[in-house]
Amino acid sequence: MPFTSPLERARRIALLKGCLRLNSIVASLPITPEQIIISWAIRLCEYEGTPADVRTIERLTGLPHASVVRNLKALHQIGSVMQFKEGRRSVQRLVKRSELPFITAFYADLYSIAMECFPELQEANKQVTGDIQKAV
Repeated sequence: MPFTSPLERARRIALLKGCLRLNSIVASLPITPEQIIISWAIRLCEYEGTPADVRTIERLTGLPHASVVRNLKALHQIGSVMQFKEGRRSVQRLVKRSELPFITAFYADLYSIAMECFPELQEANKQVTGDIQKAV
């Protein structure tokens, strides 16, 4: 294993634990991982007030065009996403209905992961900042 400082190791441990927990949550959702990522990108656009067209979704997710289009079609078929025209652009929106229980549970779990990881990361950053100040 390449050398990493104890503080960097602590940061990576916190991040990896969070990623592994997130992965287990994502695996339990009733849609594919790519569909989940695309849904997240659409929701992010909605929250930020930006249009969620195919190019924007590609940029946010890093998925190729064909994957985005294929997964959007699947999300349309199950009724999770609707397409609207805004000028010449086709924009995707998540269906506005009362939030499904698995979505509410997902955000609660995500918040829990963040609350566990962030304090560990903040502590590691405080130690790094303290070490830098001592060195100066």
